[in-house]
Amino acid sequence: MSGSLPQVRVFHDLEALSRGAADFFLSIANTAAPRGRFTVALSVGSTPRRFYSLLGAVPYRESIDWEKAHVFWADERCVPADHGESNFRLAADAFLSHVALPKEHIHRIRAEEEPERAAREYEKDLRSFFSPGPYPVFDLIILGVGEDGHTASLFPGSPALREKKRLAVPVHPP
Repeated sequence: MSGSLPQVRVFHDLEALSRGAADFFLSIANTAAPRGRFTVALSVGSTPRRFYSLLGAVPYRESIDWEKAHVFWADERCVPADHGESNFRLAADAFLSHVALPKEHIHRIRAEEEPERAAREYEKDLRSFFSPGPYPVFDLIILGVGEDGHTASLFPGSPALREKKRLAVPVHPP
């Protein structure tokens, strides 16, 4: 979508939104794959659950070159990976465990660790993967907006909004 104008698409229900998102994901993945890799950062919540389950099912799981995909997270809750509130777990259950994505292409936030340590380790992973650039450049970032206006654990008034150097910081929701 480089150089294209933003588009707003309105869907009549969650199923139509989910299918539209899966089609868009497929399009971006297939556009990026010839360059050698497709990078995506995920957010989770109740809305993308159906979208993610579509990615893990036919025809999407067979139409994406998962060998070239690298999956990152926009945010994560400070819980173990197998916890019911883990963003990683939702994505793993919905689609990651159903596609041929190499395990080393899953760049999860180790949220079971102490938050500051987890953020620093995730930042190292981001910087290493996206080197030599100063910032990650993803092919696609999936974001939602919470009722309070937050996105990717960036809550209104949070000190994280003033961060200028770090790529990942622990956030304490209000």
